[in-house]
Amino acid sequence: MATTKKPSTPTLTYEDRSDLLETFADNVQRMTFDGRTLRIEFCVARKDDPPTGQPARTGRSIPVVRLILAPRRRASTTIGKPSAVTKLAR
Repeated sequence: MATTKKPSTPTLTYEDRSDLLETFADNVQRMTFDGRTLRIEFCVARKDDPPTGQPARTGRSIPVVRLILAPRRRASTTIGKPSAVTKLAR
């Protein structure tokens, strides 16, 4: 009986990048999973300028980051944190 070896996963060393920009978001607007990838859209809320003397009643939700996680990467980021994605959605 022949056995097949699974390719070994390389050991990765974290390497910080000081030139990496940070993006701030107010909320998670949309999360979708198509069976292969998890897509998360982070947005900021911006209020429209109201007419003089009236409170702002309208605004916009503007996407600032669309994060896409592949299957292996998604699993590795949530191990030990089963509700991490659920918490992000809140």
